Amino acid sequence: MWNTNKQNKKSVTSRYISGKTKIIITAMFFSSVTYNMYAQLPTAQEKGNNYKLGCSVAINSIQGQMGFPGGAVIALDENGNMQNGGNRISKSLSLSIIPKYFINNDFLLRIEFGRTNINQQIKEDFYETSVHYINNDTVKQSITRFAPAIQWNYVRKNFFEAYSGMSIIYMDYGKYSENFYGEDRDSATSVLIFSRKENTIIDGGYAAGIGAFTGFNIYLQKHISIGAEFSSSFLYYKLGGKRIVTDINQSFPNPPATTINNWTASYKGFRFSNILSSFNISFWF
Repeated sequence: MWNTNKQNKKSVTSRYISGKTKIIITAMFFSSVTYNMYAQLPTAQEKGNNYKLGCSVAINSIQGQMGFPGGAVIALDENGNMQNGGNRISKSLSLSIIPKYFINNDFLLRIEFGRTNINQQIKEDFYETSVHYINNDTVKQSITRFAPAIQWNYVRKNFFEAYSGMSIIYMDYGKYSENFYGEDRDSATSVLIFSRKENTIIDGGYAAGIGAFTGFNIYLQKHISIGAEFSSSFLYYKLGGKRIVTDINQSFPNPPATTINNWTASYKGFRFSNILSSFNISFWF
């Protein structure tokens, strides 16, 4: 009995030592990999001398690019979201490509080429008394962004760097379009009682001015980094113009009635944009 217990204790101790050894070996392995990875990263001087070019690919927030303030003219608020209630579906996407050129160790010239496609949708499906309402509202607009800038890298600690800069910004706004379709059905029989189609088109425009940005990069290895950037701009906006609204209403079984309205919806003036945030991956050569 005594020998059996002794053997069991020895077996448990062996498993413990074996498990502890595995943990130590694993920790040493990751420490070695991490050390080697960061040991290969360039120092501040090496990076400035070795790198002459860079290129970042960024995904951006929508908020800092909205043209119409506060939804005063259109269905979108200043954050790019539709203001009506309902089930919101966002398919908006904003991407930028930013080539960069090192003037010296600390300063870069860069140009941002950005494209934003706003695509917001609201779906409603609800009952009131004896009527079943089904609504679908979609807003679309495209924005093209062009921003040459100068960037200053003021912190550079091996795998980490922080920077700030100034830019000249021009944004071209495509036409704003909104398409609404709604149905009113008898809640008991689901028979279509009334339908409405409304299409709104508003002229686009442009915005131009100056901006400031700040951000950081974390180097995963010598030629690849990831980072984030935050910017704001002081811009002059000239947006809108003709607003054409086409309504097609039909009370069944009557034929549809079409109404077309034309008027002006525009905005001109200076204002600060909201903060635009972006996350990027960069390649250095």
